[in-house]
Amino acid sequence: MTSSTSCARELAPPSDRVRLGEFLTPALAEVPLGATTLAEAAAMLADRLAAAGVVADSERLRRRIAEDRSEDTVALNDRAFVLHYRTDAALALAIAIGTAPEPVRRALREGEAQQARVVVLIVAPPRLAARYLQIVGAVARTLSRPDVVSELLAQSDSE
Repeated sequence: MTSSTSCARELAPPSDRVRLGEFLTPALAEVPLGATTLAEAAAMLADRLAAAGVVADSERLRRRIAEDRSEDTVALNDRAFVLHYRTDAALALAIAIGTAPEPVRRALREGEAQQARVVVLIVAPPRLAARYLQIVGAVARTLSRPDVVSELLAQSDSE
């Protein structure tokens, strides 16, 4: 993930002062992501965050994710899903990312679905609301670029 980390750093506009590379570490990357549904992917990435010590209460985070509020999920066409949560379960602002060999599916209503191979999970404690919103925006802008998504998908492991 080193080349994508440097790519993410370069893509953030200077006015945002957001350096996504500061948040992207191999310990928080699941490559390959072995999930077929968005719920499975979210659980795997939440486990990564808990293992890294970024989450104080993993069960509380899982319950928050299970609420499946539409405002917590940004779908970037067929490129990526960005799941984002402000919650007391988070000890710090953190980003977990996974890339799947096959599309991860999110069921909508009446047989409709969305799918993407990149899934990002962002968590932050409520006190970091402003920074959290900057990070969500920067991640969405970065993953809206097809070349960045292609580079991420070309990575064979989390290193």
